[in-house]
Amino acid sequence: MAAVGVVFAIAVAARIIFKPAADTVLFFYTTPILFEFLAGMALGHLVGRLARLPAFLGASAIVFAIMSMLVMVLGFNLPRSLAQGLPALILVAACISLESYFRLFAPRVLARLG
Repeated sequence: MAAVGVVFAIAVAARIIFKPAADTVLFFYTTPILFEFLAGMALGHLVGRLARLPAFLGASAIVFAIMSMLVMVLGFNLPRSLAQGLPALILVAACISLESYFRLFAPRVLARLG
């Protein structure tokens, strides 16, 4: 995990240093969205270790994430990672932490499909 983080950091540093044109391969592979991917990998690694949130906090985190994404829609000029990446990470983490609450209501076939 740390090695992937270092590789991504080097890629983003290369983008800052070399300032590649938008139609180049270097531009594509050095986009900061790589850090969002790394955050998703870290969340996937932590899935078994996430604490179960009380239902109120989990629902609040989901509402916060959705409201944060609306900030982007309203046109505030924030970096993509802050406007979309962080709220998406919070949304997924909250849903994972609340998963045990929904096991009571969801048929097993949905869990297998998910």
